[in-house]
Amino acid sequence: MSSSPPPAHGPSWPVLPPPEHTVVWSHDLTGIRDLAPARTDLRDHLRAAGHTEGGGALDEVAERILLAADELTSNGVRHGNPPVALALATTGTPGTYLLMVTDRAAERAPTPDPTRDPVDGGLGLIIIATYASAHGWWPDGGTKRVWALLPLQA
Repeated sequence: MSSSPPPAHGPSWPVLPPPEHTVVWSHDLTGIRDLAPARTDLRDHLRAAGHTEGGGALDEVAERILLAADELTSNGVRHGNPPVALALATTGTPGTYLLMVTDRAAERAPTPDPTRDPVDGGLGLIIIATYASAHGWWPDGGTKRVWALLPLQA
């Protein structure tokens, strides 16, 4: 039985390489237990980068980055093959951050299901696609990169 190649794209995640970038923060994950520490580490990085409002709370941009990071990393850990790497990067596009998750399941395309009942969850990719200025996934050798270009303005 031969396996078929991954679909060219899911409903909203095209096969596109991530833009040229420079990683400014990263965290490696080997399983579910690493999700909370990765989130804490990213929150600390965003706070240090000045993404706060009065009282030290994170601003809306940082909250969106954290939400996207949660969704992409949990998908990578659950549906990809560890290890999983989460990275935040700058690009040549001013006013954006590139959020990227790399896993070892190059043959598995991220395929959001827009018909899924919200009660059942699993809508993270759809949510991210609504506020990302660009997004995609790219198989590269034995790895897959799922990425979103996130605006720095809410």
